[in-house]
Amino acid sequence: MNRKKRIETLLEEATSDVALRLLLIHYVYNCKITPKNAAEMLFKSKSWAHKWLKRYKKQGYKGLETRNRSGRPPKIPGNVIRYIMRIVDRKDFWTATELCDLIYLKSGIKYTVEYCADLFRKWGYTMKVPVSRHVNAATDEVVAEFQEQIQKDKTRLESLGYTILMQDEAIFMAEALARHRMFSKIGVRSTCIVSGTRQKRILYGAIAMNGKQIFRQYEKFDAVTFVEFLKEAVRKFGKIIMIADRASQHRAKVVTKFLNKNKHRVKLIFLPRGSPYLNPVEECWRQSKHDILIKPFVSLQNMIKDITKYSKIKRFNLYIMSYLLRAPP
Repeated sequence: MNRKKRIETLLEEATSDVALRLLLIHYVYNCKITPKNAAEMLFKSKSWAHKWLKRYKKQGYKGLETRNRSGRPPKIPGNVIRYIMRIVDRKDFWTATELCDLIYLKSGIKYTVEYCADLFRKWGYTMKVPVSRHVNAATDEVVAEFQEQIQKDKTRLESLGYTILMQDEAIFMAEALARHRMFSKIGVRSTCIVSGTRQKRILYGAIAMNGKQIFRQYEKFDAVTFVEFLKEAVRKFGKIIMIADRASQHRAKVVTKFLNKNKHRVKLIFLPRGSPYLNPVEECWRQSKHDILIKPFVSLQNMIKDITKYSKIKRFNLYIMSYLLRAPP
């Protein structure tokens, strides 16, 4: 379409807004009036004039046409939105994308992900990381019974000279990568050197009610190394009550034989099935791996030295009973 026909089309379809834009172009290009003065003559702002002049320079008269804006999202009928909210209440966690798909399925209206995130906030939802819970986890009643028994036995066992310890193990891989976001210069890709090794160390840890702790490294996680760790704990604390999870290594024949021989010095109590949230040593591993495995290791020996140094210096200062008495997630 040539210039003359475009102007004629604009004039035929012109609204008051389009007519003002045409007048602006006429004043500036034909009458040689400055954009500022032209805007004043049309009772518009200077920024309005520059906006349409810029669009005219790029697209010609086509740029002066009024375009559709996205505007406010269409409103879903009240009965439909209430039905969607009931569906949302049935599930523990959602993503904004899932809500977008649900709204489109039930109402035919397509919202943006950002708008759906705002809807979640409006409905009283916040962003959280879901807590993992094992499919075979103990029931809430079993956990409550365990917690009640621990509260009853704690004072009695401590009066008999026992030290109550929470115990757990963790695997530290020598090929740990920098999995956390770190600062680097804009435009420069950060890299880390890896060796491809799968060497690892097993770190046993235990924390007492009074805050004292013991950590030992081993090559394997099996019943033999667990017994060795129990012996180390006895040397340090004397008579101990070790609270551990139900790993098969903790219930092996070698462990049972050791407990029977040392029944007056060592007792083992198992946590309810699938309840790692009751064990504060899990928090120790989270902090340790964040601090130690932030960089890759060139060799297994370097990692062993770093773990040894860290476990000697670090004090976690966790209140064990607050973990033991936690409600199930």
